[in-house]
Amino acid sequence: MGLIQANSHSARDHADGARPPPARPRRRSRRRRRRRRSRRPPRPAAPAAESQLSCVNFSILEGAKTAGVALAASLVAILGAARLSPSFNRSLSVSAKTALIVTPPFGAFFLSSELAMGECARRRYDAQRALKAAAADAAAAARQAA
Repeated sequence: MGLIQANSHSARDHADGARPPPARPRRRSRRRRRRRRSRRPPRPAAPAAESQLSCVNFSILEGAKTAGVALAASLVAILGAARLSPSFNRSLSVSAKTALIVTPPFGAFFLSSELAMGECARRRYDAQRALKAAAADAAAAARQAA
């Protein structure tokens, strides 16, 4: 029979002997699509003293502190209840007691870190407003002097 070509079809491939239509090649656009630029003016940069990264790090640290306090409090409360109350031990499984210990620290971490991020964002916004106001005052003074 000879060599078989990679893309050739024979009559035994199809019951009626007809070949399938050839696959259409992909059409590539010759034009490069341009990215649309936003028409908004660029936002002024935040003061270097308080960047977003420093806000995130601050909020993580505050959340960790609060979670540590909540973990200590919940651990003391649950272990004390488990030691002093036999009905507490009978009514809750080990998984439920573990959940009671670890849930308050998670909640405290997320709440505290969210509040810290909100406070940091407010401080950054106030600093940007102060910079804009100072720039507007300087521009007004320059117009009056001219």
